[in-house]
Amino acid sequence: MHATGIILAGGKSSRMGEDKGLVLLNGKPMIQYVIEALKEVVSDIIIISNNASYNKFGIPVYPDIIKDKGPVGGIYTGLHHSKTQLNFCISCDVPMISSDFILWLLKRSGNASITLPMYKDKVHQMIGVYSKQVLSNFKESTEKEHLKLSQVNNDMACEIIDIEKEYANFDELIFSNINTKNELRSITNESKH
Repeated sequence: MHATGIILAGGKSSRMGEDKGLVLLNGKPMIQYVIEALKEVVSDIIIISNNASYNKFGIPVYPDIIKDKGPVGGIYTGLHHSKTQLNFCISCDVPMISSDFILWLLKRSGNASITLPMYKDKVHQMIGVYSKQVLSNFKESTEKEHLKLSQVNNDMACEIIDIEKEYANFDELIFSNINTKNELRSITNESKH
């Protein structure tokens, strides 16, 4: 599909104690799982990170245009460098994400400027489809220090999709984001079953 996968790998990873995307899960860096899922579906992939270690994946890596602005700044940087109208933004710490789900959400997004999945009344702000047309909104939010992603998305009247009701192949593991060593151990066990 003509779309860009934007992987956000600029987090502080304070709870993990090291860069989350590079942490090994069953012998593979976490970000590698995300890259592989995206590769099946999108035409381009870029990584947003200030860590040059991500260059080893052979994918363009762009540092934040405006430093230390969290996910809002990361999405702005990603949209700025994207060459496609349709963009799938995802954090680097969601290794169980599936190609099937990515494709489904991209197709489901239609003409919405932002489309986000919801599961058990929790909107997953770091997994979503963003149209290039919201670039200027994210630029403005970054410059004005409006850095709460949920607020920025809400201000743009994003479409929220209840995944349990709409996505036939739903498995709650696909949303598992890994922030701590304990969560890493837990998902390692889950993924071996």
